[in-house]
Amino acid sequence: MDDIKIKASNDGEVLLAIHGSSTKGIDFLYPHVVPGGGVNGAMFGTGVYLTGTGSISTAKRYAGNEGSIYIAELDISNFITVAESEYLTPEQGIKLAGIVNELEPELKIRMATDLGGREFHAFVDLDEAELFYDEQKEQLKEIGRENGFTPISRCGVRVERNTADGKYVVSTARFELPLDWVSTLPNIADTDDISRSMNLFSNSFSTEVWSSLGNGLIIHPDGKSSMPTYLSFYSVPVKAELNANLDSEQIYSWCVDNVVNKKEDVQVEASYQEINYDKDISKLNSLFFVGKNGYISTDRYDKNIDDDLAEIYIEPRPKQKFYIDKISGSHDKVENILRTFAQNFPCLLNYSVRFDNNPPVTVGEMLANFDNNTIKEPNVVTLYHGTSTDYVGSIAVGGIMPRSDSGVSAHYYNERTGESLVDRVYLGDINSMGVVRAAALSAANATGGEPIILEVKLPISELETYGLPDEDSRKSTWKESLDTMGTLAFSSRVLPDYVDVAPKTLFNDSMSSLRYSVAEITFEDAKFDQKMAAGVVSEELSANDADIHKSESVVRVKI
Repeated sequence: MDDIKIKASNDGEVLLAIHGSSTKGIDFLYPHVVPGGGVNGAMFGTGVYLTGTGSISTAKRYAGNEGSIYIAELDISNFITVAESEYLTPEQGIKLAGIVNELEPELKIRMATDLGGREFHAFVDLDEAELFYDEQKEQLKEIGRENGFTPISRCGVRVERNTADGKYVVSTARFELPLDWVSTLPNIADTDDISRSMNLFSNSFSTEVWSSLGNGLIIHPDGKSSMPTYLSFYSVPVKAELNANLDSEQIYSWCVDNVVNKKEDVQVEASYQEINYDKDISKLNSLFFVGKNGYISTDRYDKNIDDDLAEIYIEPRPKQKFYIDKISGSHDKVENILRTFAQNFPCLLNYSVRFDNNPPVTVGEMLANFDNNTIKEPNVVTLYHGTSTDYVGSIAVGGIMPRSDSGVSAHYYNERTGESLVDRVYLGDINSMGVVRAAALSAANATGGEPIILEVKLPISELETYGLPDEDSRKSTWKESLDTMGTLAFSSRVLPDYVDVAPKTLFNDSMSSLRYSVAEITFEDAKFDQKMAAGVVSEELSANDADIHKSESVVRVKI
């Protein structure tokens, strides 16, 4: 089976591409960092990893038997081939030199030397050669002292073999990369060398550089004779979704019959606003305004902004940050805002998103969270509550109670409003983990237990009846409070059926595996005992079965 090209002309080259994922129901493939794991296309940068139709087995391996195979049309006309003996164009070389020459000294010297090769200086007189050698060594040491690094060996000063005409040759690292290096220097790096050099620093750096030169990469890890893989730095619309349990020949035949021959769109492409911005967002601080209609502009008074909703402040240095002001991560416009910026500026995928003072997650991680939650329970809002492991057993039985019912004293205080109100339970969304974790730490410090996060899935009907705004939000409804601050209050007991221990990998990662298992089993056993006492559990379950249930729990703790 060969790769299927849909269009190959002066207008560009488009091929039918395949992506495998264990997640179902995706309409749009986008570059993102996977929480708790690696990144898409980790060796070359963060992007959407795809294969051609000639390598369907690779996509199937990523999808697994229960996942999906996604079909997409991929325009590779502005992709860069990464392989031995493949070189950048002079125009791409000028762009790359501009990036390299603005790096910190250590990185600049190393990259300039890797890409352009060492500089060679010939001398007839030995004394002159020795003087130059000493001067270069001292200059390199001085740069290192000023900038806090020790020059690596391959960037040092060397005495090379004497040339045939009797000259003495001293080679040095490059302190800068000439703009015309691609067309003028004799021993330049090919794209494979460039990729290896950038990957020595960081994935985000590699992503930033490659995405400034092209829309994606055509990767030949085993030489140009091997089937390529593709890495798109931009989002890719899905044309069709197939079950991964189909074999490769069935998938290939489907592509030919339903896409190539019929050339029909199976799904509607997602579209995002094109942001007109003439500055380099990866180098300069940037401010954007978002209207209630979702329109994004650098002009607060843009006629397309119907009413001011939020402000976006992007700070590339010293740390890459993406601030969203005036709304929380729960607002229904946040996903579209992030996807729009990711589509227009792929370099932002590794930027940290901040809501108020909550812990940051990257743009890519937030988009991954949206993707993982595409199959949502209808009419249910998922929230989180921080507490102590000392309360886990009682919460499993009686739910989360306001302090007026539980009699527990306040553990968490707010500097502005003081002690929290006694007649309500406070909950936060996934992007308010700073507040939720602070509450958990306060409760644990007061009781001597461990801080733990509980997951609460509340029906909207319950929120409509008992939901209140967090008083710190200064809003009038629970929905406004959740949209702007990411927290709300609940004026009744949260029933135990709505509560569970939140996953360790995402929210309770500070706990040891053993302590987390103990808390989880304490919660499960308390619920089980309550159901036994109430006769909810089937009468066929004997007391002996209950003992087995608990003994299995103990075994899990030991593991």
